[in-house]
Amino acid sequence: MKKIIMTALALAVVVLPHTVFGAGFGTGIKVSTLGPGVEIEGRMNDNLGLRANANYLPFSVSVSVDDIDYDADFSWKSGGAMVDFYPFSGIFRITGGLFYNGNDVDLSASPNKNVTIGDNTYTPAQIGSIDGSLDFNAIAPYAGFGWSGGKAESGNWTISFDAGVLFQGSPSVDTLSASGELAGSAAFNADLEKEKAEIEDEMEPFRYYPVLALTLSYFW
Repeated sequence: MKKIIMTALALAVVVLPHTVFGAGFGTGIKVSTLGPGVEIEGRMNDNLGLRANANYLPFSVSVSVDDIDYDADFSWKSGGAMVDFYPFSGIFRITGGLFYNGNDVDLSASPNKNVTIGDNTYTPAQIGSIDGSLDFNAIAPYAGFGWSGGKAESGNWTISFDAGVLFQGSPSVDTLSASGELAGSAAFNADLEKEKAEIEDEMEPFRYYPVLALTLSYFW
């Protein structure tokens, strides 16, 4: 499925401009909650348009899971192919699409006091540092709506706005390990498995990721 999405994106980049060249095709820059990015678009007729985009956004926040404060380094990487439907042949559009979703998060923590992991309490020396990573579904559907300002005609600048949701699925902690005295202990590793579940629960709100985007495009 990942290969299908990447192929669709490549075809959109190559074919879309030529397909809509007679009416003009747009290239743009955007800012969004998926990160800054680039976009190409073309309106096939009064009711149908196609778009492809790529986005990237790194940021860091602190995430608390029970007793432990993690430094969470987010790396939001995505590319989407979307179909726009203009029900009133105007500027309002309804959008659906699929994204290749490379969003992931690196986690690290170094407790400086006794903390509870799983069913037991551990000292900082026993734990050392904790490192892990989590990600989401590689293929994520998108649904939303928006407004495309201006006509898709050669020589026009347009500003468009989109609001929607990226359905990237529940987060999955791929790895979680510690470097302290109990590293490798079967009982401690069992508690780390429970900590994984706690982290996934804490990150669950990212399952439905809100997308707001503002795009400035020029039509050729």
